[in-house]
Amino acid sequence: MGNAFWQRLVGLDHSSGDCKNRAHRADYWSLQVQQLEKAWKDLDMFAIKNLKLYRDFSKSLLFQSSILIIFALFLSGCGKKAPPIPPRQTHPPAVNDLSAIIVRDTVMLTWTIPREKEKVISGMSGFIVHRSKKLLSAPDCKDCPVLFKRIADIPIEVKTSKYQEKGNMTYTETLEKGYRYIYMVTVYTGGATSSSSNYVDFIY
Repeated sequence: MGNAFWQRLVGLDHSSGDCKNRAHRADYWSLQVQQLEKAWKDLDMFAIKNLKLYRDFSKSLLFQSSILIIFALFLSGCGKKAPPIPPRQTHPPAVNDLSAIIVRDTVMLTWTIPREKEKVISGMSGFIVHRSKKLLSAPDCKDCPVLFKRIADIPIEVKTSKYQEKGNMTYTETLEKGYRYIYMVTVYTGGATSSSSNYVDFIY
């Protein structure tokens, strides 16, 4: 700033004639300027200090966040691995034409091998024959479930099997008099079983 401004500010005009008063006012304003300059310096130092603290805090926060993310990723990838899940098994088709022929004391069950486009469905392993056998003298229970017993396992792979003839399966057994018989058949593969076939029900 120009000398004229400072002279007017502190009253150093030659018309006052009071040198002592002018010197006192000059010292006062000089002190005020020094204090103002010191205040600005302190403010600058405060801002610089706080900016450094902010930067240090930001770096620390970023470092801690990175550690937490890495730790979370590590936990998500460790631990005991579960056993592999086998592929879902497709159930084979059920037999729907089970029939019976009784000759004297023997019953012969007959059913068709399930086919698709005139070919035996791939993966079928065989048939299970189930039987329920109940004395006629036993009390009747209409609401009781039918209890079956597995009586035969007939493989389908053996083409020369005595059970297989012209695309049909057969099973025979000897009957006892005085019983009610119920038969049904299921198809099985390497890891799945079909639903029950139709029932064959008779009294002998």
